[in-house]
Amino acid sequence: MCLYRKLILLVFVMAILLSGCEPKSSGEHTSADQGSVILLSPKELKQFPENVQLIDVRTPGEYQRAHLKNAININMYGQDFLTEINKLDKNREVYLYCQVGSRSRNAAKIFQKQGFKKVYDMDGGISYWRKFNYEIETNKP
Repeated sequence: MCLYRKLILLVFVMAILLSGCEPKSSGEHTSADQGSVILLSPKELKQFPENVQLIDVRTPGEYQRAHLKNAININMYGQDFLTEINKLDKNREVYLYCQVGSRSRNAAKIFQKQGFKKVYDMDGGISYWRKFNYEIETNKP
């Protein structure tokens, strides 16, 4: 019986280890009920036209210090977050970023639940954007 338990344990451990080897889904976060959020690198985001719905989901203070050109600030932690995002065109693509990627990933799920058709999330946030030395805007007096 002891050999049988060891065999079951070995099969269980192998199943866990092999499940971690599955290929990632080409830069997409998936949500069962709403499709997918497309994860973009800063380089990919930089290639999009300037008139996209680019949303900075950080706090107003963070946005004031530095933000991407043409970004709209909608604070994910603000009480009016849902009201503000629902003013946007849900049929147009929306591009999100934050400081390092966590807030925008969570915000992307909210955008999907609110009915946005195409949601893009910039990997690594503005911190990663800066590593490429891409242009940012600051509001210095």
